[in-house]
Amino acid sequence: MLRFFVPLAIQAASMSFSYLFVAAIVTHGRLEAAEYAAFSQGLSVLWVLAALGQGLPTTALVFCKTKTNVRHFERLNWRLMLGTNLLQLLFCVPPLDGIVFGSILGFSDDPALFRIARNTLLGCIPVQMLFYRRNMFLARLLMEKRSDLANFATMARIALSLALSPLFVHTGLVGWFWGVVAMTLPVLLEFLVTRQFALPGLRTLEDPPDAERASVAELLRFTVPLSFGGLMLSVSGFMTGFFLGHLPDRESVLAVHYIMLGVVNPVSFAALRLQSVTITFADETDGGRKALPFALAVGAVFSCVTLVGQIPPLARWYFGSVQNLVPELIPAASFAMLLALPIPLGQALRGHAEGLAAIRRRPNAILSGQTLYLATLVCSLALMGHSSLVPGSAQGAVAIALAIWAALATTHVALLAGAHEPHLSNGQFGTGALRTRR
Repeated sequence: MLRFFVPLAIQAASMSFSYLFVAAIVTHGRLEAAEYAAFSQGLSVLWVLAALGQGLPTTALVFCKTKTNVRHFERLNWRLMLGTNLLQLLFCVPPLDGIVFGSILGFSDDPALFRIARNTLLGCIPVQMLFYRRNMFLARLLMEKRSDLANFATMARIALSLALSPLFVHTGLVGWFWGVVAMTLPVLLEFLVTRQFALPGLRTLEDPPDAERASVAELLRFTVPLSFGGLMLSVSGFMTGFFLGHLPDRESVLAVHYIMLGVVNPVSFAALRLQSVTITFADETDGGRKALPFALAVGAVFSCVTLVGQIPPLARWYFGSVQNLVPELIPAASFAMLLALPIPLGQALRGHAEGLAAIRRRPNAILSGQTLYLATLVCSLALMGHSSLVPGSAQGAVAIALAIWAALATTHVALLAGAHEPHLSNGQFGTGALRTRR
């Protein structure tokens, strides 16, 4: 499990690094930092739309072990990809572009930034397509327990991003357009490498007589709850920014919050990969239950990363020198990091719980947890915003931690509530709605 997990953890933690290289290209554009702000808002809409297909990788990992299921999954993947791309295109033309980028994102009074945000979303349609097309190939590598090859593809993407950033800046290819180009080319490389590694395994798949065969509609019913939950999680980032942005000294509050997330997010994303570990090793670990000690160990180690902010020399170096935070805010950043201590552990256990729900074919258990995640996040931010119990700069860390543990508890309760229903043996989902043909 450790050999399988480490490449996944590195992949999850390092994927965000490539966007830092793209940022250097965009911030050298005509509008500098303001151009990057608009570019980032366009990307934020892209990620929300990408969440519509977020359940597909888990669906592929659970079902795509036969030739027929792979064929049906590819049909579903194509249809959802085209639907997402169409929606992405509609968001870029009147009147929806005015609603999304003007009324919601607040660029109605600045036509230049409005155009940058809208055109970034439009230009990233190929990026969206490539991420969808990668789903089956990535899932196949994980089923073969070749997470090292999947990680190699991601490292190739990051390496190309690293190479393009100084090249584009040196040659004057800067601004939002070249930022989109610098995103698309590395994602294309990652897709091609992943596809090349996964094709041999896909070509050897067959249909044994007793194999489970899921139709496109059945795969869709499994995917929808997972994708809807992912959509809610994407919206949670907007909600956090909304509540913190209405606090006094919002500039300082938001600066500390996002600097804290810069440390917490990579290890949190890595910890969530316990879902893939649990699904992949289910047959070898008593339905995934013996993966729990591994998840606890991983979460505990990752939580220790947040303690870096409690070591004064390291705190002054990272928050002050690296992140350019004013000295007066360094104690607030250290305190926010301390309150973020339960986040990585909660994410690791949540990834394990969602893996159990996936192998037991209970996507509604995952959806229940993600629903309560958003509800807990919003309620806790609203309550803390009207009290003085928690400093504003630490409210985001507290709200995220509470939401994660609430989601974890809800997922387990949903699994226990459905424990009397048939599990993998007869191919039914938690509600009994899916009937698989044998």
